[in-house]
Amino acid sequence: MIAMSLVFGLGLVLANPSTALGFFVALAVGLYASHANRFLLKVIIKNETTTRKHKDWLQVNAVVALIFSVLCIFEATLIINNPKAIEDAFKQVAAPDIYNAKAFVKMAIVLICFGVVLAAHVVWTYFLIKKYKAWFIDEQQ
Repeated sequence: MIAMSLVFGLGLVLANPSTALGFFVALAVGLYASHANRFLLKVIIKNETTTRKHKDWLQVNAVVALIFSVLCIFEATLIINNPKAIEDAFKQVAAPDIYNAKAFVKMAIVLICFGVVLAAHVVWTYFLIKKYKAWFIDEQQ
């Protein structure tokens, strides 16, 4: 799902460069998911070695994913604590009948769940990287 949104988001980034930061954070989360899946399949399930380069990509994108998950939790907490302020802000720029506080609270709950699961996944991945550190080898020349 993230990969498909990135394909369409690339056009938005090219048209409006101010959206580039969000695009690159989403790209990093997508790369983290891809590398974590590869780590699971190759190292944990098949007991095969992989390169240190793969480990580096996994760790770098995991840091960005962890920061993103913490921001998701923080922003969702702010929305839950004061949904009226978000509703009022959206009413100033869009049709006033579309947005209501209950919808924002429901979206914030989903965002908190996503952030918590992503943060737990990143922490668990770091634990597994340490546990399986012998399976990461230098690339063959």
